[in-house]
Amino acid sequence: QNGLTLEMTSTAMKHDRDVVLAAVEENLDAARFASRELRQDWVIVLEAARQDWYRALLNASEASPEERELALERRDELLEAGDLSCLSQDFKAYRQIVLEGAKQDWRVLPLYATDA
Repeated sequence: QNGLTLEMTSTAMKHDRDVVLAAVEENLDAARFASRELRQDWVIVLEAARQDWYRALLNASEASPEERELALERRDELLEAGDLSCLSQDFKAYRQIVLEGAKQDWRVLPLYATDA
């Protein structure tokens, strides 16, 4: 019912891709409680990005809870400055995740532009 119940589940459940995916479908922040490996799984991140690309990439990062809170509070300021250093950079190559971000906020496009 509530994806955040993942926090209270066993370690085995936090490593189960199907369980984590179902939890993230309910609440993208459930990804914070998944195993490190699944927090960075592109399918999990894509599902979360469909809900909120910024929070999805923040959840996939190695940010501490304090850093995460600060990054959420300063979201607009950081985006305007072009600062995505608090977000997981591992997903720049995943076109679908970048497109999900662009659907929600056009400011993501220049941040993911690559030098060719």
